[in-house]
Amino acid sequence: MRRNTAPGPLFEPVESLPADARRRAMVLAFYLPQFHPIPENDTWWGDGFTEWTNVGRGLPRFAGHYQPRLPRDLGHYRLEGTATLRAQVELARGAGLGGFVYYFYWFNGRRLLDAPLEAMLADRSIDFPFCLMWANENWTRRWDGAEQEVLIAQDYHEADEPALAAELARHFADPRYIRLQGRPVLMVYRASLIPDAAAATARWREQFCALGEDPVFIMAQSFGDRDPRRFGMDAAVEFPPHKLTTGLELLNPGLQILDPAATAQVYSYDDVAASSGADPAEYPLIRTALPGWDNDARRQGQGMVLHGSTPAKYQAWLARLVNDAVAHPVLDTPLVCVNAWNEWAEGAYLEPDVHFGGAYLNATGRAVAGLVEAPARLRLLLIGHDAFPAGAQLLLLSLGRHLQSVSGVDVAFLLLGAAPWPRSIERLRRRRSPPPPNCRGWRADAGLKGSARQWSTARRPPMPARRWRRQACSAC
Repeated sequence: MRRNTAPGPLFEPVESLPADARRRAMVLAFYLPQFHPIPENDTWWGDGFTEWTNVGRGLPRFAGHYQPRLPRDLGHYRLEGTATLRAQVELARGAGLGGFVYYFYWFNGRRLLDAPLEAMLADRSIDFPFCLMWANENWTRRWDGAEQEVLIAQDYHEADEPALAAELARHFADPRYIRLQGRPVLMVYRASLIPDAAAATARWREQFCALGEDPVFIMAQSFGDRDPRRFGMDAAVEFPPHKLTTGLELLNPGLQILDPAATAQVYSYDDVAASSGADPAEYPLIRTALPGWDNDARRQGQGMVLHGSTPAKYQAWLARLVNDAVAHPVLDTPLVCVNAWNEWAEGAYLEPDVHFGGAYLNATGRAVAGLVEAPARLRLLLIGHDAFPAGAQLLLLSLGRHLQSVSGVDVAFLLLGAAPWPRSIERLRRRRSPPPPNCRGWRADAGLKGSARQWSTARRPPMPARRWRRQACSAC
């Protein structure tokens, strides 16, 4: 836990794309508004409940499990007013995102979690595109495992449809609303829950037509739904991890379990990313990438984990989807989605955290702009006169540890003279690159490749690749 709540070896400060950098596709991020208290959540979950209440419950259930997760630049924010949203927009724009997809909660004429959207609509100075996804399922106690206990139902009364259309059209009228070929984009989370969905969609089109709108209906590929045409809709958008984990092997048998009661399904992030894009579609399809997924904070050891995500792996996945979107645009627009901007309790977010900093945001920008490599990390060589564990040497170690924890800098040590190997330095070193070939004292072992091998003169049996050891040298 201590390692997960400090800057790690892949930490990056936020670095925005230049304003003139080419955005190869419109990349949209799903946006959760449940970061402000509402009376309903106070009643159902306790006073003051927000999504952060869930996030604090995340714990590591197996060795290497990335929990807990702590926000960094934006902190444990509350979506009241527009200050936080304005900061989020600046981060998103700097990462090359083209807009947010806000979850829209509407139950038989009753809105929930609408304060952030209403604040955004009222402030046109927040100049960032958006569209809506109707989260049209029942609200249940599934976080507690009680799937059947409905807190607020979605009944789909036909008499409510004019009011629903008018409420959505009010959002469509905003000049920031995302349109394709002049038509507003409306996503629907679970089309199969709508009774006689094709007929209902046809009625909605009539309602919208009377209001002067012709939305593009986009169905999320969730819970086994794939083809939007059977629901009378125009296109689909992937909603991973739905669909992508089908048929994949679990990692559970090889894990070192820390919580014997945990029953979570653990998949390889690499396997999930590799399965993305493997299914050709006969209908317009928006592909979606995941920075990660881990809903332990909601499911308490009974959820799903995609293990092994890194910013570089995510960047490669997103870049591949951007390339595909350029080749297969939806209504003349190359579109890609990311799940999600701020689903903290599901481990699916781009916002900076303490461990990775802005690395996932930066990876998003590189993928959108077509940049290949991450910027070089700052490397620092600390030099000491020997490796005896006392005095100046311990001070040097403490300095290296501090620089590593607060900034994520790569720290290497050059210690001259013979002394016992200090295990604390062994734990701290990152081994990302060897010292310069003319360095003496701490030397790379013969397992290294390239230039390192040319200057390595190990006398003991070689250690595993990319490890370092102290070697006495007559020149020192």
